[in-house]
Amino acid sequence: MITPQITNDLRESFEAVLRRRPPFQGRGQRLALFNLLPVPRATAKLSLAVLVLLTATITLSAQVMSGGKYEVTSSVQASGGGASAGGGKMIEGTAGQTSAGGPLANSTLVQNPGFWFTTAGSVSAAPSPTPSPSPTPTPAAIPTISISDVTQTEGNSGTSSFTFLVTLSSASTQPISVNYLTADGTATNNSDYQAGSGSLMFGPGETSKPLVVLVNGDTQVEPNEAFAVTLFSPVNATIAKGQAAATIINDDSGPITTFQLSAANYSVQEDLTALTLTVNRSGDVTGAASVDYVTLDGSAVQKSDFEYAAGTLKFAPGEISKTFQVLINEDIYTEGSESFQVVLSNPIGASLGEPSAATVNITDDAVESSTNPLDLAQSFVHTQYHDFLNREPDAAGLAFWTNQITSCGNNTQCIDAKRVNVSAAFFLSIEFQETGYLRYLLEKESFGSTAKYAEFTRDLQAISRGVIVHQAGWEQKLKDNQQQFADEWVNRPAFKAAYEHMSNSDYVNALYTNAGILTTQAERQSLVEALDTGESRAKVLLDVAANNAFRQREQSSAFVLMQYFGYLRRDPSSAPDSDLSGYNFWLNKLNAFDGDYLKAEMVKAFIISTEYRQRFGQ
Repeated sequence: MITPQITNDLRESFEAVLRRRPPFQGRGQRLALFNLLPVPRATAKLSLAVLVLLTATITLSAQVMSGGKYEVTSSVQASGGGASAGGGKMIEGTAGQTSAGGPLANSTLVQNPGFWFTTAGSVSAAPSPTPSPSPTPTPAAIPTISISDVTQTEGNSGTSSFTFLVTLSSASTQPISVNYLTADGTATNNSDYQAGSGSLMFGPGETSKPLVVLVNGDTQVEPNEAFAVTLFSPVNATIAKGQAAATIINDDSGPITTFQLSAANYSVQEDLTALTLTVNRSGDVTGAASVDYVTLDGSAVQKSDFEYAAGTLKFAPGEISKTFQVLINEDIYTEGSESFQVVLSNPIGASLGEPSAATVNITDDAVESSTNPLDLAQSFVHTQYHDFLNREPDAAGLAFWTNQITSCGNNTQCIDAKRVNVSAAFFLSIEFQETGYLRYLLEKESFGSTAKYAEFTRDLQAISRGVIVHQAGWEQKLKDNQQQFADEWVNRPAFKAAYEHMSNSDYVNALYTNAGILTTQAERQSLVEALDTGESRAKVLLDVAANNAFRQREQSSAFVLMQYFGYLRRDPSSAPDSDLSGYNFWLNKLNAFDGDYLKAEMVKAFIISTEYRQRFGQ
């Protein structure tokens, strides 16, 4: 209620400034307030003369903003105490109203557009309607991306286009992109199809894009093969179905190529020795093919009875058989005959025949020795060949290292020291440094991570196969093995996913970053330029692994890790350990002595440990 006080002046004026009042108080807004300000009469928008004992002029001025209802109620009292004629007056209006209206639209009261007057008490003011709340805009749904599967024949020559359809769930007003990458399955890059990677771009309004992968035709009779295409890193969209399965249908006829083991059962006498197994290929052998093999524990276990074996046998055109070895260990336990399995898997360019699995029976010694094989000089050395070089010893090497220990005679202190040095020599040997340590370094520079036992052991066998240092042709054999392994390494899905999209410069920088070493810009640039002029990424990977600073930096970490892989045949965090505390203890201790394993007593501790000795006896 606005109640102006009338003085003796015959005419006065005031302004009522209206502020917005919300249509209802439920939204937590404040009620409208009104301020009275003296204004010149000339600015009045509405003048209402009221007869009282003294004449007073009430001047009302209002600015109505958009949205909401407004009202002002006023009673005017004359200075003599009389009430204004007509009593209280109310001004009502709706924001944005452009013409007069209201309950007394045709009354004698003065009206201005946007307002009306009503006499309070005699006519009810029109209730302010509650406006419908403005709807909250619903954000446009983010499209999802899917890729179709493809099943198609390969053809007999040239290439066939396998077209995958990449679709959006709905059109978008924004540009959308997604990356893609192919990955080998039973079908392999170059042999069966042409690997690809890149990005697909959807313009505003587009909802589908074709993605073409070329498949190589051939006349080889083989099983159906498969590869995959994976979508990743979408922009302005999410992925609903991110992997497509591509099935290459064999459309050739003739004899099917198969792999099979030469026997379903093998027997071997318990001893420090090796069992040779043969895999045969039959049918159409005119093409290249490969098959994987792996040992599986049975009553005989890889930690003590035999050495874990795994790998891939690659058959060149025309080759019909390949062999691999499983190393057998000696122990003093009376346990009867034990057995384990050898299984073939993942045939490429062929299918599995029968038998694709074999049982290997280890015949226990008729009379077991009471002496742990590790306490016999030659058996101890023989075991180092199995555990670190993953091969049978050559005669000259076995004799040399055995003599290092036996030269001590009965001097126990000398024997203990020689055993430590002989065992450490296998890790430090050229043969291990260029095979096992190389494998460790490749993992580090590629992913910044540490190798795992099973994967490491499998790869060690591939790099070291046929390599015996100081035998004729060993250097070339080692170089060939390293390059072949690096070529295969850079084509593994994890490596391709990490690096295939990178420029040559970024690739080189990433390798050095993972390796944790600083190099000169000139050294990095030389590798980039080599890549730009045709050098393979596999070769550059090997070049970084050969960096002396990198090798020195990782030497102690690898040395400790190989104590677990070699002596204990497990990962550092595997049972009986549950974390890396043991590994970290020995690494810290070795570092404290600047890598001196003798002062750190690391090798000594492992070769006399209960866990190591119980692999073969007490």
